[in-house]
Amino acid sequence: MTRPLATLLVIPVLGIALAAADLTGTWQLHLDPDFGGVDDTIVCTFAQDGRTLTIRCGSGFPLVGAVDGDKVTFEAKTGTHNEFTAVFTAVLDPQATTMKGTWHLDGGELRDGKFDARRQQ
Repeated sequence: MTRPLATLLVIPVLGIALAAADLTGTWQLHLDPDFGGVDDTIVCTFAQDGRTLTIRCGSGFPLVGAVDGDKVTFEAKTGTHNEFTAVFTAVLDPQATTMKGTWHLDGGELRDGKFDARRQQ
């Protein structure tokens, strides 16, 4: 008798987990480097397919990323020969309209910074 009850309790929880936010749309990213560099704001287009993100900022090449609940991660290759990787990690707000996080650049000199993003209407 407890198995049917447990099944009834698990099904709604799975439905909530599967109904993750869709980040598809235009976002404005504000980059704040911790190493004394210049703040920068760029407009990016996010396309989400399941948990996978494809992001295009300006005329640059696509970035790849993932969404896991309220956690968002994506990576960008950079440098003259794409020898460096910038890794972005953020937490999404409950309304899926803003995210805040950090970025880390590997290679040569290690660089870090903060960023936030806001969905454009």
